[in-house]
Amino acid sequence: MAEHAAATLACLSEVGRRAEIVQAGGVEALTVVLHTGTEQGQLAAVHAISSLAQEARSHALGPAKSGLDPLLELAINGGGSARGFAALTLHTLATGGDAAAVAALASSDAAIEWFVSQLRGDSDAVRARRRSASARTSVASPEAEPAEDSV
Repeated sequence: MAEHAAATLACLSEVGRRAEIVQAGGVEALTVVLHTGTEQGQLAAVHAISSLAQEARSHALGPAKSGLDPLLELAINGGGSARGFAALTLHTLATGGDAAAVAALASSDAAIEWFVSQLRGDSDAVRARRRSASARTSVASPEAEPAEDSV
């Protein structure tokens, strides 16, 4: 049911009802679906939020106020099209002229790291290998460590 409601809100947003959806608490309700919905529900919710983000005056009332964490989480860990829509929505919010949305993104180390990783073409497997390699190289070799009894 939630995925149908989210998809319907996306359609209503597209026909110019963005402010009414935001004022009715639509962004907060859609954010719940981002956290708890099925993959289809998440896709419908992020599509609706992306549509809401197309109009700058709905930014201040909606996504920036609710927080960008659920969108970032979906962009990083989501599956399929939902991941792409989440990234597009973050971009739209960052470039839409809403200072609160830009400030929220700018204060998020996770957001910055994720966007940089996308430029590098990092996949989950590449990031895991980097973490593993980094962990191995951060452990000093026995030759590099002074012997305790030589002090």
